[in-house]
Amino acid sequence: MKRMVLLVMLGCCISSLVYAAKAVVISVEGAVSVLSARSGAWAGAYPGCPLEESDSVRTGARSGAGILFDDGTRITLTEHTTVGLAALAAAERVVFQESGSIRCAVKKLLPGRRFSVKTPVSVCSVRGTVFSVTVKDRDTAIVRVFEGSVGVVTLAGEEVELRPREKISVLRDMPLAPVEPFDPADRREARREERLAARSEAVREVGVTMTREQMQRVAADEQRFAEYQQGKAVVDAFGHRVRIEEYIVRPHPDTFKMVVLNERNHRFDYFTWQVQFNRELPTDLTVATRWLGWTSGAVQPEYFTVRDEKSAGNTVDEVRWGFTGGHLALTDGRYAHWYNNYYFDIRTVDNGVPVLREKIAYRPRAGVTDVVGWDDVEYIVGGNTAHPLDAAGFDAWWAANIRTVAGTAGGFAYTDGSYREQYYLVDNDGNEATPADLLSLRSGGRFNEEHLLRWNFQNVYSGSDFNGPEGKVDLVVEPRIFIDAGIVQVNRRVN
Repeated sequence: MKRMVLLVMLGCCISSLVYAAKAVVISVEGAVSVLSARSGAWAGAYPGCPLEESDSVRTGARSGAGILFDDGTRITLTEHTTVGLAALAAAERVVFQESGSIRCAVKKLLPGRRFSVKTPVSVCSVRGTVFSVTVKDRDTAIVRVFEGSVGVVTLAGEEVELRPREKISVLRDMPLAPVEPFDPADRREARREERLAARSEAVREVGVTMTREQMQRVAADEQRFAEYQQGKAVVDAFGHRVRIEEYIVRPHPDTFKMVVLNERNHRFDYFTWQVQFNRELPTDLTVATRWLGWTSGAVQPEYFTVRDEKSAGNTVDEVRWGFTGGHLALTDGRYAHWYNNYYFDIRTVDNGVPVLREKIAYRPRAGVTDVVGWDDVEYIVGGNTAHPLDAAGFDAWWAANIRTVAGTAGGFAYTDGSYREQYYLVDNDGNEATPADLLSLRSGGRFNEEHLLRWNFQNVYSGSDFNGPEGKVDLVVEPRIFIDAGIVQVNRRVN
């Protein structure tokens, strides 16, 4: 039963706001807070937190945050940084930087529109570029340009234009210093920019509470670097036409990420799957992905996963599940792949407030360093960490609280109605597969490519915990990208 719950929740299968905000917090690392201009109070920031004109954002020690504007411009804040959104009108966006360091990636602006970063000693105006600004003690601002150009103006009206790989230091009540070249490869500069770039990468990723338009905009950026892409329009199991976009990128050398976007006339849904391996991925991704289904064997695998995390959402609700702490165990001459931790939860927005519903998790029981068997874990149900369940207790809980449901490919549900998953297999015209079709899909433990490509997988997640469109997340996935990327091993047709 323990294996069943994990396999079911790994079925083929990011949340966002109800608001069409002009700016939104899309990544939070450490201590980050927002000062609401409406309430006049500071409150903890969360991914998806909408920002209004005159709001401020600040970060603490060893902290960072990302802000995304509705035109695709992104700002990354490092530690001990405070910025205010002085103006958010379409014609003019102004960010006031009081302290710390930020990195800006400004989309090319339409004619008549302006984007500026003001500091206590200068104003930086751009028309589409990548640059950073560091404010020290409110008396000094250092501006570096990586792409495009930036016009820097002092409070006294002196002005200079910076080009790529140029920087300038602006001091209060002092004439402008000479423009200096800088080398991004310089060790100190490189370390600083690597830290900023790492946070920028987190900001760029699709997901974690953005509006439909913001997600599509970030996805468009990522797709430029995609190794595999697939897109087509089909009809789902309920007769709705859905446009599917799928792509795979490498956000880090040892990690791949898949994104699936579903667009219908009346809703928008999405799925992400991010997998981190034990080592840097090869040029040919399929060399590593062929090990994804490996669980045990006499020979140590060349690649194995240390994190495997998924999320599925609409524009309000998000289902998240994943494994962390992946490692190999050697027992009686055989290797086995185990994870130390598992989580499955639902995140939603209820009247503008983010809500977490913890469903099931496991962790190593007391005294266990690395899990090497099911008896090494304890199960947390409903977030009740005070009363973890042993293996037998979890099996009893599962039998009493979970039931299977009907569907083309089955599903499961909580008996209290709080959560339900239902799986369908449909062709491009929305016709469901028959039992005979299901039997033809596999032979010899693998999918038959010719038969698999006739179908699309549709997963529907719903329940009383959902507040978004139609109370569900509804995803259709086309299998071609799984085959091309080596994620699904198939029997090829022989002509």
